[in-house]
Order: sequence, then C-alpha cells, then structure tokens
Amino acid sequence: MPGKEVVQLYVRDVESSVIKPEKELKAFEKVDLRLVEEKEIVFTLDKRAFAYYNVDIKDWHVESGDFEILIGRSSREIVLKDTVYVESTMPIRKRFHRNSTIDERHVRSKCERNIQLRHAGGSSENSRDSPEPKATSYRNSQK
Repeated sequence: MPGKEVVQLYVRDVESSVIKPEKELKAFEKVDLRLVEEKEIVFTLDKRAFAYYNVDIKDWHVESGDFEILIGRSSREIVLKDTVYVESTMPIRKRFHRNSTIDERHVRSKCERNIQLRHAGGSSENSRDSPEPKATSYRNSQK
C-alpha cells in the first residue's frame, strides 16, 4: 500500500551568541513510498541555512562553531543527527552597552588581553610568562 513520508531537515546552533530557536527547519521533502521501499533524499545547505540577521551589520551573518544537522519526521521525532563545524568568513566585534551582561564583558576583556599579549610577543594560551588570572566566584548569601 503506497504512502507518503515528509522528511524534514533542521539546523541547531550548538552555542549561539544570539537568541535563536532551539532548532530551525531549513528544508523538507514529501516522498511517495510503497511498502518497504526506500528512497535517498539529498538536501543542499547554503550560507543562509546557518545564518541569522545581524542588525549591527545589516546583513546575514554566520557565527563560527558547531551546528547539528537533524533529520526527522517532525521536530519532535528526530531520527538522524550529525554535527558539522562552520567557520565564519567575517568576524564581528561585539558592541557593549549599559544593558550588556557581566559575562559578555568578561569575554571581551579576555579577548582584548589575549590580543595585547600577542602584540607584545607573548602567547595567549598556556603562557608561563603571563599565567591566566584565577577565577573569582561570587555567591549570593541572601536566602
């Protein structure tokens, strides 16, 4: 007895710096199948499949990092999963403002320190001359 199956492809940004949905539908195809028949489906993903609209640069931007490719019958019924690494061709300097979080500013200061070390001839990673500062933890003592 013939039937139909919808194959859906989702992309999930593993560690995005912007707020995005958990996974985004990027392609799908409806397939006619007979009993025990198999078909191969090929999807092609371009830059836009991994991009988000960046209001600062007024264009679509892809962040470097891992992306999961998810294949399923629906968003809740994922049957295949793989991870790919995507390298951005355009790094963006993050703008900070009065509503930026402390974590965002910490990342910026660490990056700037690494850049200063590189320009001074030092190493940014595991340098004996300039060890990483020890992390300080803060705890809210109010209960």
